[in-house]
Amino acid sequence: MPDVQAVPEERVTEDLETAGRYRDDVDVAALITLFPGLLRNATTYAHTANSPEAWSALADVYSTVYWLAARHRRMDMAELAVARQRWAVEQQPNAVAEAFSARDCAGTYLNFGDVERGLVVVDRAIVAVQSAPLSTADRDLAVGILNLRGMTLAGRLQDKAEGKREARRDIESV
Repeated sequence: MPDVQAVPEERVTEDLETAGRYRDDVDVAALITLFPGLLRNATTYAHTANSPEAWSALADVYSTVYWLAARHRRMDMAELAVARQRWAVEQQPNAVAEAFSARDCAGTYLNFGDVERGLVVVDRAIVAVQSAPLSTADRDLAVGILNLRGMTLAGRLQDKAEGKREARRDIESV
């Protein structure tokens, strides 16, 4: 739930940058300590500002929760984080945030061994991104992260010839 007092954008931005550093350094203890305040502040900021950027910031927090939960095989938490990430993105649509959300959603299918459904999520998200009004840089970023997830999923297909075709399609799409 959002806090009563407004949270400045700078505070959320700084905390997200700190979380990113902790994630890059795989400093799980520091990340876990940061999460409660970051989640509360990002939630408050999203509800107060009610902008695509604010809701995307909250979605970023949930994406990091997904990353941490999936790495530690806490699949119930990973799935919940992806659902909350999707909810945040839907509050004020942002095509790049939607692509990251789709990447993480496809990741849950990967984690549960349902590679084909994960590929469907990636394919649908790529189509959505390609039809969204985005700058070239944002489109390239969004399609690129989806292609990376697609290649990972393709590598897990049982039919290796099909996996090679799927991976090649993602590589050529970049």
